[in-house]
Amino acid sequence: MTMSADQMDALQVDVIVDDQVAMPVQATRLVEAAVMAARHRGCQSGEIGIRVAGDAEIQQVNRTHLQHDYPTDVISFGYLHQPPRVEGELVVSAETAARTAVELNWIAANELILYVVHGTLHLCGMDDQQPEARIEMRQAEMSVMQKLGIAMVDRHAVDPVELGTNAEPETSSPLVGDQSVGDDGMSATHSPVPEERE
Repeated sequence: MTMSADQMDALQVDVIVDDQVAMPVQATRLVEAAVMAARHRGCQSGEIGIRVAGDAEIQQVNRTHLQHDYPTDVISFGYLHQPPRVEGELVVSAETAARTAVELNWIAANELILYVVHGTLHLCGMDDQQPEARIEMRQAEMSVMQKLGIAMVDRHAVDPVELGTNAEPETSSPLVGDQSVGDDGMSATHSPVPEERE
């Protein structure tokens, strides 16, 4: 199959919602979130797949790929990151989003969008293992969420980060406790290596 120049220059985002997901999911908002986060990192072309799952399904993915036997909010599988192109997949948990939204007193749909933004930033080369990188990640998340019309995301975070400060977030309670199956930046055909963010 050959791709036209337009197809190669576009970012294709596909969303699949598992049948057992009870929460209403606005797929167009998740696509918009992935595109906006990718553009924030200079990626305008490629392919991103998003699977919206429940806790049991994401726990199975977590166990299979990361040997962690518990549900989580988002798992990123990065296959290629060579700006302006990015390729990868995200699995996000609607159940975790709904539960966390109640705890943080905000909208479950926004929490799910945050997971997509966070996972896409990982696909596009961001990490949050070290305090400085974690602050950069939070600032990027807040910037993208604001561009999506979701303001005040920092007030709803488990570990809010003040923009423009060197305040170190709490490391014991992550905003988004995803796992990343990362990209080594070398080849589109490499095998992803699991990496957990806690």
